[in-house]
Amino acid sequence: MKRMTGLLLLWSLASSAVYAGGSTPRHLIDAKKILELADKACKAVNTAKYDVAFESTGAAEPLLGSGKASVIATGQLDRRPEKYLLELTVPRPGHGEELRLTGGSDGEVFFVIDHHHKKAYVDMDPAVIGPSARLFKAAIFGEFHDPEPFTAEINGSEDRVLKGTKRIDGEVCYEVYVVYDAGRVETTWFVSKEDSLPRARHDKFVMLDGREASYRQTLSNLFINRKLDEGTFKFKLPEGYAKTDEVAPDFLPR
Repeated sequence: MKRMTGLLLLWSLASSAVYAGGSTPRHLIDAKKILELADKACKAVNTAKYDVAFESTGAAEPLLGSGKASVIATGQLDRRPEKYLLELTVPRPGHGEELRLTGGSDGEVFFVIDHHHKKAYVDMDPAVIGPSARLFKAAIFGEFHDPEPFTAEINGSEDRVLKGTKRIDGEVCYEVYVVYDAGRVETTWFVSKEDSLPRARHDKFVMLDGREASYRQTLSNLFINRKLDEGTFKFKLPEGYAKTDEVAPDFLPR
């Protein structure tokens, strides 16, 4: 409940995976049990590599945007990874081209690279990322980086219903519908029958000002707990690019 309320406030303001717990039951009918298994599976994630498509509509669209990304991330810091690297592509209606950004952090240095203007914004202060932080948040699948990924769904939700199954990126997934925060937030989780890791989420919510919004994330090519090269998250300046410690601008003005 606390996490969902926090998400509402934020929105208002601004595989080859192996399940660590062993064999997963294939035909569960208890929605809470499915969420408990998802909680256990996500807690076992140390590193995650995946492609993600995300889409927001209504009042969420100017805040979270829509696009696609390739993500490598590790660590659990209250829904944020300790280290991450992502390649992000976002449509730019009316501009004739897509926005391409590379962003990341090795835990000490933070950066965002604007490939259109060939400019990198780099500093030890995470504020250097600027408004792009909202796009990074929209792309990263927070449950892999939360010490308590499904506590709200298991203990604090008002309603949990198993609606059926759906195939996501070749994975047969349980489709679990959850209601939170007195009906202000509804999320449908798609949890793999094979490894109990989520492959998608569909959110509908009401902003604090009463406006309706929705948000979706769909994962593909998910790999967890693979060994990473030591320099995976280190900033690398592309040849011919300029570097600055100025705060990055809003690449998608609202």
